[in-house]
Amino acid sequence: MLGHDEDASDATDEERAWTEALLATTLPDAIFAEVKAAVDRTGVAATRRTTGTWRLTSDAK
Repeated sequence: MLGHDEDASDATDEERAWTEALLATTLPDAIFAEVKAAVDRTGVAATRRTTGTWRLTSDAK
């Protein structure tokens, strides 16, 4: 079962079921992506409150 071991599952662990191995590797990535999106969104919202524009654009590309 997921969550019953103290250490994280390894995708190549022979004793793990496919679903457990895939979920154990997918969930941390999904959580990271969600936190990153929240931080990015907070940053642009703060920029809007400060400058009045949604994003700061740079002319130098």
